[in-house]
Amino acid sequence: MAKIKEQQKISPLELADFLENFAQKIREGKLSFKDEDWPLPETLGFKWELKIDKKGLKLKFTLSAERSLSFEKKISSPKGSWEPDLSPKSLKKKMGAIWKSIEKDIFSGRKIPSDDFEELLGLFRAYEKYAEKSWLNAWQKCREKIESLRQVIENNDPEKARQMVSEIKNLEKACHRKYK
Repeated sequence: MAKIKEQQKISPLELADFLENFAQKIREGKLSFKDEDWPLPETLGFKWELKIDKKGLKLKFTLSAERSLSFEKKISSPKGSWEPDLSPKSLKKKMGAIWKSIEKDIFSGRKIPSDDFEELLGLFRAYEKYAEKSWLNAWQKCREKIESLRQVIENNDPEKARQMVSEIKNLEKACHRKYK
């Protein structure tokens, strides 16, 4: 999870300039902070709250976007060279969720979006820097099996795909028993 927070006292004119620049970037389809840009989806959630009391005035804006890995890709990054800015725990949770979705699709006979494999393999590569030497080879072997599974699915061999899912699950279990 990335969190950028800043508080400062500025003049109304400086605030107006900031909001104009912010609005322009949104018109261009991106969210920009600290010289970094992220793409925005077609639909955003937006709410505002105005609070006036004895202490003064408080105006809050909340902009929300459904999270996807494409949101984590910085626009300025060359294609294919991005790494998600997630903690190791978040990377593993995201990998687990995508893997479960792929596994479910394979066993139910649904078509698997190729983006799911790209996202999963990108997460595997990003997590590799956290892998300990003792289990790095097992980690890489699992990633290679997933790459092979992607090929099997592209070749439309559902039986072989189901068999490979079982092999990958066995690799995962053996790895967890041995190294956890």
